[in-house]
Amino acid sequence: MCENIKKWMIDEGVNEIGRIVNDSSYMFYYSPEKQRQIKFTVIKKAFEFHFANNKFYNDFCKNNSGITPSEITQYDDIHSIPLIPISYFEQGKSESMMTVPYKFKQLEFHTSGIGGQHTVAFRDSISNEHATVGLSQMFMELFDMRFEASPAVVYFTPSILEAPNLGMLRALSILGSTYAGCMHAVEKNEFKFREAYDYINSLGMNIPVYLVAPPFILNFFLEYLVANSLKLSLNSGARIITMGGWKRHTGKVILKEDFIRKCENIIGVSPSQIRDTYGSIVLNQLSIECASHSMHVPPFAEMYTRNLNDNSIICKDGELGVLSVLDPTLVTYPGFILTEDVACLKHDYNCLCGRTSTVVEIIGKVPKADANNCSITLDQYLTGVTNKINYGEK
Repeated sequence: MCENIKKWMIDEGVNEIGRIVNDSSYMFYYSPEKQRQIKFTVIKKAFEFHFANNKFYNDFCKNNSGITPSEITQYDDIHSIPLIPISYFEQGKSESMMTVPYKFKQLEFHTSGIGGQHTVAFRDSISNEHATVGLSQMFMELFDMRFEASPAVVYFTPSILEAPNLGMLRALSILGSTYAGCMHAVEKNEFKFREAYDYINSLGMNIPVYLVAPPFILNFFLEYLVANSLKLSLNSGARIITMGGWKRHTGKVILKEDFIRKCENIIGVSPSQIRDTYGSIVLNQLSIECASHSMHVPPFAEMYTRNLNDNSIICKDGELGVLSVLDPTLVTYPGFILTEDVACLKHDYNCLCGRTSTVVEIIGKVPKADANNCSITLDQYLTGVTNKINYGEK
């Protein structure tokens, strides 16, 4: 490869993936047939790139299925692309799995889990560019920001400066391209709930406010308001955006239905204003709920499920299975991941919101899998289980 990473991507034809990402918000309104053709094209292109330039993945493919890019000739064939188990990122293999040489690493993400497993994933500048553009369009589209383009955002998290290796914060920060103002309600391991309350109140009803955080911190904030007899009034453009999962580091699960009722009763928002997201530091994109609470997969990526007892069997729509992700926007390493999440999928779903896409419902984890995400890492830090949310360079 040459020393100029962008020139290399052009020579390999990977710049075509970037063009599709730029078109992503339009894709929700394309016909299912056109969407499938686009997904097939970019996913095959990503497979060709990693197969040709990544010895680890080339050997992995030969040893697991023998599938080569020449055998991927139609949309249904993408289910045959070999998937990297997400556990590999917990086993110190992250650098060896890279397609783009380590010297081009731009970002480094870390999470830890309930069972003590530690996950590391890297990003190069091209993958980060794809993520920034794709997430910006997904936020604009699925948070309905075409109607309310300049919210004030309250992050119930530390800032990136305080925790630069938490991928969740990097993803959330992309809202910064649109907001009119913001504050962080967690600083140096302390909740600044009163300051957050005063900031939100000072804005009045003239500007939409986004409250953004893992569910467990927003749940703390709601309890704080009740305990101190405080009330908030948010307008119809407000959004409650949750990210990072519903399980705490103790294993306790926050029930989503209870959380939604609390938001209705305490801060007066409707269920349609509450939007959950799904992602992982090993993936480059987020799936995001619409007002109808359908979790939309980015239209240039694809998900499907494999049988819980036999991963060689592809599940039909509506069947529970192990979630498999094909994310072509990752060029740092192959974005073809076998997760440890149990999910239910519907493809070519015509949603009440007017969009057509794959939609996913996350049910839980496969048996014995360790819950491992940014939310748990932050939870452990804030509750004193660990004193570390930053990790140094290699």
